[in-house]
Amino acid sequence: MYKSNLSFAEGHFDECLNLIKDQRLYKDALHIFDEGSLEWKAIWTAYGDYLIEKKYYEEAGLIYTRSEQYQKAVTAFQESQNWELALCAATKAGNSENQVVELALSFAETLKGNKHYFEAAVLLDQYVMDSEGAIATLIEGHNWKEAIRMIHKYKRLDLMETHLRPNILNQSSVIQEMIQEMTEKITTYTQRLKYVRNTKKMKKTEVLWDETFSADADLYSDTSSVSGLSRKLPSSASRQTSSLSGSLMTQCTSRKKKKQNQKKYTLKEGSQNEDLALIAALSDLFHSSGRMTGEVGSLLKTLVMMGYDQEAVTLQHNFTDLLKLIENSTSDVWPTCKLDTEMQVFGPQSTANTLIMALQQKNQDMSPIISDPDLRNPPPIVKSETWKLVLLQ
Repeated sequence: MYKSNLSFAEGHFDECLNLIKDQRLYKDALHIFDEGSLEWKAIWTAYGDYLIEKKYYEEAGLIYTRSEQYQKAVTAFQESQNWELALCAATKAGNSENQVVELALSFAETLKGNKHYFEAAVLLDQYVMDSEGAIATLIEGHNWKEAIRMIHKYKRLDLMETHLRPNILNQSSVIQEMIQEMTEKITTYTQRLKYVRNTKKMKKTEVLWDETFSADADLYSDTSSVSGLSRKLPSSASRQTSSLSGSLMTQCTSRKKKKQNQKKYTLKEGSQNEDLALIAALSDLFHSSGRMTGEVGSLLKTLVMMGYDQEAVTLQHNFTDLLKLIENSTSDVWPTCKLDTEMQVFGPQSTANTLIMALQQKNQDMSPIISDPDLRNPPPIVKSETWKLVLLQ
């Protein structure tokens, strides 16, 4: 009904606009009025205000741009951190040069805070006309190649000594320390994981041994006491009580297990899920090393370009060793699953020694089970060597 009434809005536009706002008929109303008309722009503006209330800032900015409400568009694009469209809207709004510079500076600071150094440098260079600030921002973000390009573009070779050299040497030391720390952690965690898994295997063997001979003892006891079976059968009431008790116990166990699964794994030695905590920690370290290849490769080129050959050789050698360690450790942390073949351990010829040996062998053949599905697959191994420099090998 409301949609049909919109078509009779001529001469009553204010009432029509209120109806559109009340019933949120913005999109339907846009097709009724001619594009570019005052009514059409008013509806677009109202739609933009509605989207601002709903925190759809970027879409509101687009709507304001269509309705030529450029200053509102600037504010909306600022809220959505869309610096490109915000600066376009500021120009269309007729903002002064100082206002555009202040807007660009504000965006640059926000981008730097969010570690978007390259975009921040673009704003400083192209809008603020601060070439030194742009170069310093690129160096801070380890965008070495672009920083060197701009240093030569603006003939600011002094910045090579005051900004670039100290920062690349510092970053080289930081990366070296990270590689050493990661190497130590991977070695420690892998050894600890092996110990924890072996301990669990031993405990499992003991449990299997106890269960096996407990079953034999129960069988002998049952055979020798068949005559008294009827006297030992529980009454109907006792069976119902036992069933109810078991049901409650199952519910309690289920709730307890769910609560335990919600807890985070801890690396504390002896904790229940220490093995899972170790696997999670190793997975994070493996992922981190893979993400480092790009940064290490870029840093190696810059070190060579600046004449720091020995630092580059050491960095490439140590990072290569780290990647090899990860590749060799992957099969230990995530071993290939083996089929659990059933072994015939019972029979008239079985003895205590053969039972123990069979159970131990069966347990050794079993690959460790990773109970958390999110940890069952290893991170991808870095096979590409495009980050390396042949001249450093």
